[in-house]
Amino acid sequence: MTKKPKIIAWDIEETLIPQSEINSDKGDRVVRGNALELLTRDPVIKLNGGVISIFETTQKLSIPNGVISGFAYQFGINLISASKARDYIDPKLIELSHKYAWEGMVLDGKDYDKILEEWNKPSIKMYDSLLQKANYNFGEEVDPRDCLYIGDNEKDECASREAKWQYSDINNINEILKKIS
Repeated sequence: MTKKPKIIAWDIEETLIPQSEINSDKGDRVVRGNALELLTRDPVIKLNGGVISIFETTQKLSIPNGVISGFAYQFGINLISASKARDYIDPKLIELSHKYAWEGMVLDGKDYDKILEEWNKPSIKMYDSLLQKANYNFGEEVDPRDCLYIGDNEKDECASREAKWQYSDINNINEILKKIS
């Protein structure tokens, strides 16, 4: 039996947020919007079914939630800001691969696609980086095996397992709730 996770990280597309929400006119307005402005309004982006029950359980148990996703940086931040996920995701625990590609290209003159490839799943760099941030911010050395990644596809599962994290598919809400309780 696996231990209750100390940290949970989420994929965005099809895990936190249904693709239909992202592809809608509302989703288009959100990703083109301003994250700070979105935070001042009521959430408009719907989360996948069962996500809120997981968030509420993790909040009661003081398990921090983060994000690990290959989603475009500002789009991901805006989608989180425009959804109820903003009430549960720790901003210190957000890893979006395109952020590193932009930083490398703009600040270091490196090739965007090469850096993106280094950080995108199935690479485990985002998992390691999130765990390093968590350890620093929470003052505790958390073992990767005490972390849970919630995703929706084989690439998510393979990267999680390679990083030595536990993995659950978003379609198994009851299994996830059992793991964290």
